[in-house]
Amino acid sequence: MSKRHVFWEVVEGKLPMPPADQTLGFEVVEAIPDSGQITLEFTAKPEFCNVLGNIGGGFLAAMLDAVTSLAPATTYQHGEFGPTLELKVNFIRACKPGKLRGLGRTVQRTSSVAFVEGALRDANETVVATASATLRIIRSE
Repeated sequence: MSKRHVFWEVVEGKLPMPPADQTLGFEVVEAIPDSGQITLEFTAKPEFCNVLGNIGGGFLAAMLDAVTSLAPATTYQHGEFGPTLELKVNFIRACKPGKLRGLGRTVQRTSSVAFVEGALRDANETVVATASATLRIIRSE
């Protein structure tokens, strides 16, 4: 009998969000089973700002890591996980505190690797950063 993946328990609020995701103001907007895609919303807090009043690149990278690592999670079977092997981030423009929407799309997934793209958009739907990532698909016992 196939068990349900823990990802869906978190999405449905049956398990708490991990602390790092809570810090980022992380919320799942849309996650469709087997789609390889996800939409997340983040709250970019003033505490994330650099001296210029813009959200620091490390926080944007962490948000994009969440977007790209969770897009293929919509395809996972029980016991599968996808730690990030590589993350490349492009910072497109300065980003102020507020809501950010992250969209992740699995470009290709095999039994051992996933290639994913992601983007963060501000409240005006302007792209502020993009990323590409490679994840290693592993199976736990």
